[in-house]
Amino acid sequence: MILMINKPYSNLGNESQRAKVSIIVPIYNTEKYLEKCIKSIISQTYHNLEIILIDDGSTDQSLRVCNSFAQKDLRIRVVHQDNMGLSKTRNRGIKLATGSYITFFDSDDYIDPFMIETMLQTILLYQADICECGMYVYKVDGTKCSYASQEKNPIFINDLYHLIDAYTHGGIMIPVWNKLYKRSEIKDMLFDPSCVREEADYTLRLCLAEKKIVVISNPFYHYVKRESTSLTGQKISSKLFTLKNWGEDMRKQIMMLGSEYQRNADIVLYNSLVHVLKHFMRDYKKSLLSPNELQLEIHSVVNRLFELLLNTQDPMEFRDFDSVVKIIEELIVAGILKEELLGYFEPFWGMISLKDSNYGRKIVRG
Repeated sequence: MILMINKPYSNLGNESQRAKVSIIVPIYNTEKYLEKCIKSIISQTYHNLEIILIDDGSTDQSLRVCNSFAQKDLRIRVVHQDNMGLSKTRNRGIKLATGSYITFFDSDDYIDPFMIETMLQTILLYQADICECGMYVYKVDGTKCSYASQEKNPIFINDLYHLIDAYTHGGIMIPVWNKLYKRSEIKDMLFDPSCVREEADYTLRLCLAEKKIVVISNPFYHYVKRESTSLTGQKISSKLFTLKNWGEDMRKQIMMLGSEYQRNADIVLYNSLVHVLKHFMRDYKKSLLSPNELQLEIHSVVNRLFELLLNTQDPMEFRDFDSVVKIIEELIVAGILKEELLGYFEPFWGMISLKDSNYGRKIVRG
């Protein structure tokens, strides 16, 4: 069930002031941005915080920045480790946390002062397991975009169908860093280090576990896109293509729930395949890939994408469908994708040409 109810923040009792919130911040070579991040955390209007800064083997001065802040604020705990990657670092944070609630922040982002207080009040008010807020996204060129629920009132989702439907249609966002979690509900649910999109996997598993989620529109989180600052930032490798298998597995799990989940199951697989395709195209355009690199893998992804779309009721309703077709066209023209290796090429192109004459144009061979 999805409820949109405007409730006042009152009669919440002392828990809204007593509950400890553990903030887990994985850090890897973000010295330039770390001070702004930490300052935004220690400046929260909610003070009962446990701030766990985990330096994941940084080679810059990130650890020094962390220790400097820890000397001034007793709520800060600094952990240093050899490089383990984002998922394992977050998992360690979950095990170290002692608060009743947990949240994860990226070390090159920052948050608004009222974020923790408002989200904690909301989670208590709705007796939810998770609270999600909106965000501002700053593109590489500095452009600012807002991503938030279109509903001004909180949206409370507490049944399996609407959780899965909200996940697949963007009502529940994939990132873990714009959410506050009840620790008792996630302490045994760890991130999968083998999964390429660990946040997509984690959030979907929480929905499948029927965790009660309340979504608020406030864009408290400021996510800044940067290059080469993440714990996993590098060009694609064959590991990226394991996302195809993840999408297949999740599609099967969702389809087992009933026929009414068919479209949602298809969307999960579609999104995983498109994620691979877009990242392959990005690195191809940046000349990071040689002409024959990962050829079998990308053909397998596009063939599966064609097959999926051929067997769905209206393929053109999938998100970014036009841009996906354009990427495939560009890769064919460039000779990266070979029509003779795309077993579903002719039936797919014939189908979309019938649905929309704009797709009837002849692909010019390179």
